[in-house]
Amino acid sequence: LLGETDAAKVCSSMTLFDALSPHDIFRQVLDRYYRGMLDQQTLYSIGLI
Repeated sequence: LLGETDAAKVCSSMTLFDALSPHDIFRQVLDRYYRGMLDQQTLYSIGLI
């Protein structure tokens, strides 16, 4: 349903929310739709890598 750009934005957002939230719902989205892959650029931008 999502185009490539929108899918990348969702992955980036879920990565950010997962990093900052104590809830695991964001990780569940990443696991289900992105095979557990985190957006590396997002992690870099917030200083986690």
